[in-house]
Amino acid sequence: MYDSYSLSQGFYKCGASNVSVSPDKWVPIFDKPIKFTGDYQLSARSQVITSPLLILHFCLFSINPLGLPPALIAEYLKQFLPPGTCQFHLIHFDLSTDELVKEHHRRMALLLKELQLSVFTKLKLKY
Repeated sequence: MYDSYSLSQGFYKCGASNVSVSPDKWVPIFDKPIKFTGDYQLSARSQVITSPLLILHFCLFSINPLGLPPALIAEYLKQFLPPGTCQFHLIHFDLSTDELVKEHHRRMALLLKELQLSVFTKLKLKY
C-alpha cells in the first residue's frame, strides 16, 4: 500500500515511545504524497538577488504600524539576501504644521546620509 512513498515525502505516524523505530517501518499519515506547485521554491539558504534592497514605509503618525505588510515583507526577504543588504525603515510622519514638515525633511536628510554610508551609496534626495 505504501510502496510508492519515499521517506522524504512528509508526515508519518509514530508514538513518542516509537521514535527509535526504523524509518522503513514508518506509516504515512496521508494516503497520497503532498504535492506542492509553483514556479519555484526557495529554502532559507537560497539567495534571490545580491543587489541591496531598501524598503521605506511611510506611515502617518496616527496609524499603528504593527503587522502591516511592509515590515512582514522585509523580515521574510531578509532570509534570502546577503546579510546587511536588506534594510527596512519605518518612517512615521505628521505634516499637519509647517514645523512638522521641516522636522520631517530634516529627519529624511539624516536618514539619507546614514544610508549613503552603508550599502546604498547612490541614493539621492529629491523634493
